Amino acid sequence: MNFSASSNERMRKFFADGFVPVDNISEDITRRDSSCMEARASLLIEANCIGELFPAFMKCGRHDGTGWIFRLSSPISAKSENKLSQGTFQLQWSFPEFKVSKSSVIIADKATGWNHIQLWIGDRRQIENGMNLASFTNCNKQGLNNVHNRELLAGFQVVEDAIQKKYCSLYRLCTRVSPYKTPEQICRFFGSRGEVFAKLKSGNMHPDCFLQAAPAVDRQDGQMQWTEERVLQWNLQQILPCTLAGPQQPQLSNKYYDNWFCQVFPFRNEYGEIRMQLMKLYDPETQTKCLIPVTTWMRGNYPYNQYFCVPLPEDKQPLYNLDLLLDSETETVILTDSVELADSNQRKAPAGIVFTSFICSPGCYEQVDWSPLREKEVWYLVANHSGISLEAAYLKAKDIADFLLAQEDISLKYIQLKVEYPILRHFESVDTLLDCYRNRKPEVKPESLLLLENDTDFEVQYQKAVEFIHSKPAEWWEKENSSGEQSRLIEKEKKSLTAISYVMHPILIRGEVTMLYAKEKTGKSALAYSIAARVAAGNSAASKMVVPEQWWAAKGKHKVLYLDFENKGNISNNQTKFQDAYLPDAANCPDLLMKDMSGSDIDWTLPAHHQKLLDMIDDAQNSGTPGVDVDLLVIDTYSAFVHGETPQTPSNFRDLMNKLRSRNIAILIVHHANHEGEAKGLKEKCQGLALSLKLTRTDVVQEDLEDPVTIEYGDDRYGIPKKLKKPFQIQYSNKDKLWHSVDPSYDENETLKIFYNNYIDRGYGRDNACVMLGLGKTAINDRINKK
Repeated sequence: MNFSASSNERMRKFFADGFVPVDNISEDITRRDSSCMEARASLLIEANCIGELFPAFMKCGRHDGTGWIFRLSSPISAKSENKLSQGTFQLQWSFPEFKVSKSSVIIADKATGWNHIQLWIGDRRQIENGMNLASFTNCNKQGLNNVHNRELLAGFQVVEDAIQKKYCSLYRLCTRVSPYKTPEQICRFFGSRGEVFAKLKSGNMHPDCFLQAAPAVDRQDGQMQWTEERVLQWNLQQILPCTLAGPQQPQLSNKYYDNWFCQVFPFRNEYGEIRMQLMKLYDPETQTKCLIPVTTWMRGNYPYNQYFCVPLPEDKQPLYNLDLLLDSETETVILTDSVELADSNQRKAPAGIVFTSFICSPGCYEQVDWSPLREKEVWYLVANHSGISLEAAYLKAKDIADFLLAQEDISLKYIQLKVEYPILRHFESVDTLLDCYRNRKPEVKPESLLLLENDTDFEVQYQKAVEFIHSKPAEWWEKENSSGEQSRLIEKEKKSLTAISYVMHPILIRGEVTMLYAKEKTGKSALAYSIAARVAAGNSAASKMVVPEQWWAAKGKHKVLYLDFENKGNISNNQTKFQDAYLPDAANCPDLLMKDMSGSDIDWTLPAHHQKLLDMIDDAQNSGTPGVDVDLLVIDTYSAFVHGETPQTPSNFRDLMNKLRSRNIAILIVHHANHEGEAKGLKEKCQGLALSLKLTRTDVVQEDLEDPVTIEYGDDRYGIPKKLKKPFQIQYSNKDKLWHSVDPSYDENETLKIFYNNYIDRGYGRDNACVMLGLGKTAINDRINKK
C-alpha cells in the first residue's frame, strides 16, 4: 500500500488508532558511547594479544620460552570461604602476574573470559581457622585439585567470579600496566580510529551472525521470584562491555511484553540474518535508558563466539528492518529516529509499509547507509519520545531532512504526532515501568496528527517549534526532564548563527561598509555601475551575476541610491554601457536611482551636513517604488565626497558611516588608490570595514576595459573561504556588455559548493546557507551535485 494523497485517511487511521508508543525515559547516549569504546578497545586487545605487537603495547614483560609474562601494577587479591571435614577455613588468593601464550590453557574449563590469557597463582595462600598451616607456590588449578580435592575448587570458582566481575574486559586489566590508558589511545595503537562508529580493523577477530535465541530465560540463584522481564534485563547487563568466550552466552530475545515492551532489537541484513542487536538497558540510578549495539565475534580455531558491545565494523551502519526495505513490494517507508518506535509499529504496519530507523553518533548522519531509501516514498515521523519534546523533534527532523536532500538526494514528507505520557517520578526496575504503563498507558493525541506533504507546510510547523524554543530561557529547558539529545538539539539551535544579510553575496552586507579602490582608469566606477544595476535588477537577472565564478549573487529586488560625484553628466552613457545588460528592462528600472552629484561643493562628512545625506536617503523612499527603503548606497568617489581631507575628516567620515549603518543599509565606497596602489588612510577612515576590494590593471593608460582587471579581496570580517581569497581576473566585453572571468580556478557550481560547505561548517545551518547564497535547497542541491 502506498500512502499517496488518495489514501491519507488510511494513514490517519493507523496513526490515530493503531500507533504503538513506547516509554518516555531519556536515553543516555554518553553511557552508550563509553561502553562501546571500552568494548572496542577490549576487542582490539583480544584480537592482538597473541600477535607480535602485544609486548610493545604493554611496554613490559618477560618471555619464559612459551609466552610473555606481565606483572600487574598491584596483585589481584581475593578471599574464599571453604568448608572441609576438618572445619571451615578461609583461602586468600593473590595473582601478581598473567601470561600470554599461544599454547596456554585457559584457567577453568569455562574460561576466565580472557582468550589466551592465563592468570598465575601467586606466592601467598594460607589455610586458616584450626587447620594446620599449609602453603604452596606456583601451582595451577590442576594442582589445587591434587592438594585439597574438589572442595578447594569451589573456592577457586568464587575467586574466578570475583575477578571476572572486577575485570570484565581486557581493557580494564591491561590499562593498569600498559602506558596506553584510554580506549582512543588503544585504538590508534592497533591501527583503528578511536570513534564508536568508525570502521574497525579487528585482525584475528571476525564478526558473525547471531543464532536464534532460546525462548526460555535462564534464572540465577535468588531470581526465582523475579519477573521474566527483570531477569532478561539482568542478563543483558552481564554483557557489558563484552562477555566470556564459551558455550554459555547471555540470551538476546526480541520478545514482547504487554504488546509494547521489548528489550532487544535485531538489525538484519538483506538475507534476514541478524548481524547486530540493540539491547535496551535501564539504569534506576540515573533514571535513564541506554540502547547499546552488540555484535558477536568468532576467532580462529575456537568453536564459540564472544559478544562485544560495538556496532558493525563497517563504513556505514545499516537501517533497521533492512530486509523489509529491500523487498520490491515496499514503496512507502516511515522513517523515525527511534529504533524502539520502528520495531513496535512494524508489527502492526499495513501491507507495503515499512518502519525503519538508524543508529549513529549525534548529528553524524553520514555514518548510516541511506541508499535503501532511494526511489521510495519516505515519510519522517516527528513525535515526542524518550525525553525529546515535539519541538526538539522538529529540530532533528530538519537536520535529517536537510542532510538527506543535500547528501543523498532524498526528499521527505512528514507526519506529526504527539503522545501524552504518564508522569513517572521514579522507577526501580523494569517492573515499575511496566506497572506504570499498564495502569496509565501513553495516550496518542489524534488532534495533533498532521500530514505535511511539502516543505512549505513543514516549515510553518518548524518555525512554530523554533519560536517556542527561543521563548524559553536555558534555565527552563535545564529543568525539563529531557534527554541529552534534546539538550544537544536545543543548544545547537540557540547557538546557531544568524544568516548574514547580504545585498550582494559576498561583497555587500546590510549595515556594513565595503570599499572598492583602484588607481585612475582602472575601471572601478564601471564595475560599481554594474554591481548597482545587478542589485536593483532582482531575481529576473539571476543568470547574469556580475562575477559568477566568485558567486557575486543578489537575491530579491533592492532599491539603490547611487551618488555619482565624478562622471559630470556622463551618467546616462555609463548606464547604457555598464548597466543595461544586467537589467531585465533597461527603460524600466525605477529602483536604480542614479544621482549626479558632480555639482556638489561641500564636505559631506562634516557633522553639519550629515542630516542632508540622511534626508536624501529618506526622500528616496518616494522615488521609484513608493514606500521602499534604500538597501544599497553607493558613494563614487570618496575623494569628491569629502572635497579635500583635513585631520578631522577620517573621524567625521566614521561617524557618518555609523549613522548610515544604523539604518541597516549596505554601503559601497568607491575610492582612489595612491601611487603605491593602496587606499590612503583606509583603516583610519573605515574602522570595522566589512570588506575591501582592490582593483589593478597592467596598463592604466589605455581605457579599454577588455584588458583584464585583477581583483584582490582584502581583510574581511565575514570569512570568505581561503580557497576563494586568492586574486582573480575579470574583463569587460564590448560585445555583450557583461563582465567575464579570465581563467577562473573554479566554475560557479564549484564556488557555490565551497561557500555552502563553509557556511555549514561554521554553524549557519542549511537554511541560512541557502538564504545567504540566494538559492533554494533543491536548487543548491542540484548545482553542488552536478557532475
